[in-house]
Amino acid sequence: MIYEELFRELRNFLDLDSDSLIALVGLPGSGKSTLSINFGKYAQEQQGIACIPFEGDIYSTSSRENRNAMIETHWRTPVREGRTIDLDWPRQAYHYNIPLLSEHLQKFKRRENFVARGLCHPKKKSLDLELQVKFLDDSTVDVKLDNEKSTYTGHPTWLLADWALFTKQGVREKFDRIVYVDASFDVRAARIQERLSKLPKPIKREEGLLESIEASQIHDFDIYPDLAHIVIDNNDYSNPKIISVKKVL
Repeated sequence: MIYEELFRELRNFLDLDSDSLIALVGLPGSGKSTLSINFGKYAQEQQGIACIPFEGDIYSTSSRENRNAMIETHWRTPVREGRTIDLDWPRQAYHYNIPLLSEHLQKFKRRENFVARGLCHPKKKSLDLELQVKFLDDSTVDVKLDNEKSTYTGHPTWLLADWALFTKQGVREKFDRIVYVDASFDVRAARIQERLSKLPKPIKREEGLLESIEASQIHDFDIYPDLAHIVIDNNDYSNPKIISVKKVL
């Protein structure tokens, strides 16, 4: 089972008497969020570890409306008019509060309570999300997103933070282990289209848009499997496989 194998590989390099920060990275559609949730359930239920799933995209400072406006101005319009596209345009549509993210990672590691408002809602992409984290004792953590509270119990506590951009220099160093979840572009694009088709107002993936965004973010955030301790081939949701393990980077 992939979860048992992944746990064993992580356990080999982590201090089980201390809390740990684990990053699950990979490009959109790789399945890192699903893997994070499922692995967290396994580690909590089978190994007694408090595993907190955590989405890094909540630190985006651009709403869906802003992103769409930037896409329309800097990508769709030039495409329609046959003009050259500025390869740096995604930087205007996708930006993040990296200092606040880094601060919160440190608070998780030190088991310090904190509250943050005005974060990016993971579903609505509106900048009105409230996050509350409260450490009740050495083995219990309450995490509240808006009005939904989840309690995680176990020892130690592992933060399973999933986001494509955790490989950025200055951020990746804060994690105890980095897991890269890999899948081919065609597989990821199909998963993204399936996700878009299930929206209240289904939309079709625009040819070339994802490629343009990814090229910019791979360059700016160093989204490469070589920067991970563990690499997982997740082309098949039902049969993910660990294909690479490193002791140190």
